[in-house]
Amino acid sequence: DLHENAQNDGDDILFMDSVGVANRLFHEIEYFDGSDGELVAWVRIPGINAESDTDFYMYYGNPSIDNQQFPERVWDSNYQAIYHMNDHDSKVKDSTVNNYDGVGYGTVDFRESGKVGYCIKTNEKGDYFNLGSELGDITSSVTCEAWLNLQTKNGHPSKDFGVVGNWKDARGYMIHGGSGDIRHFQVFINNNKIQSLFPDYGVWYNVVYSWDSSSGLISLYVDGELMGSKTQTTLSDPNNNAYIGLYGGDQNRWVNGHIDEVRISNS
Repeated sequence: DLHENAQNDGDDILFMDSVGVANRLFHEIEYFDGSDGELVAWVRIPGINAESDTDFYMYYGNPSIDNQQFPERVWDSNYQAIYHMNDHDSKVKDSTVNNYDGVGYGTVDFRESGKVGYCIKTNEKGDYFNLGSELGDITSSVTCEAWLNLQTKNGHPSKDFGVVGNWKDARGYMIHGGSGDIRHFQVFINNNKIQSLFPDYGVWYNVVYSWDSSSGLISLYVDGELMGSKTQTTLSDPNNNAYIGLYGGDQNRWVNGHIDEVRISNS
């Protein structure tokens, strides 16, 4: 009965850890359709026990209450940027307190069907998002993640394409890939790279890499499976902006496909 009793925009939706006197669980709504009650929300839960169910409770039905969302408290301070890619127009909003919103260029398609709610699709040369220099300045530990659904060969079949990160002249960090004769995902930390093949176009893949500054370990995961590890002692600042959908600022190396749930962390 969510569509019958909640506010049309879902402002009165609230999550708690118990019934009666309880603790609020901070949440962010990614998508809510008041006509049928379909809801996609992110809820910060202090801990989950792998051996038993974790119960939490959703409250709604107050027609006069203000917006109960608190996106900035959903994500911990290690997250430098969270992009749900569910935006309506020329930018992608960062859900963290940093507000590193990405500015869009070209003819990006918004509100496409994504892995979680909506996503964006870049189609041609000049389609990308500039995330600014702050995310380009990370030289400590870094974890970067995105959901990708690639459509046929990309803008320059003989060259790799950039997905998310800040890499130039063998310095910085980036998830990128290739869509020529050998389809692959790849991660760069400075000039050290790990590569993994992906089976086909038109399929969603979760791509994650991390670099631990204390151990120097670089790891690449695809759909939760470790694809490889290497060591790299430092991460250098390339003095460049970070991008979604672009390889180090080169507009000839763009992504033809859907991108969803991009996350950048310094841990």
